[in-house]
Amino acid sequence: MRPISTNELMNEIKEIIEVKFPKGYLDIWYSNHLTPSVNFRFAFNKKEDCPNGYIENDKGHHLFSISGVSNMLDTIEGKIKVELLISRTKYNYRKKTGTPEQALKHLDKYFDKVKEYENAQR
Repeated sequence: MRPISTNELMNEIKEIIEVKFPKGYLDIWYSNHLTPSVNFRFAFNKKEDCPNGYIENDKGHHLFSISGVSNMLDTIEGKIKVELLISRTKYNYRKKTGTPEQALKHLDKYFDKVKEYENAQR
């Protein structure tokens, strides 16, 4: 298991989504309000291409939260939890608690399923 920082985790998530959905929208940020977390919002289309210009109107809109992270440059110790907070279309996501590598693998598989489902709908 390779140590990974919160910043590296964010970059890995960005890479996963940009490879699978190059024309999509991604906003990823670090939050330290109550507890440190990484949050990201994803949609199939860029903001200007969404109905009425709102990301929330895109049928692929997702909002995720990852808890258990440390500050931006520190190595993540222990397990993290990845939760789907909002999804406009239901794709049978299950929250995942595990190492950063397990969480990234889980997200990668999930976005493969989302892409497969959307390609089948076209």
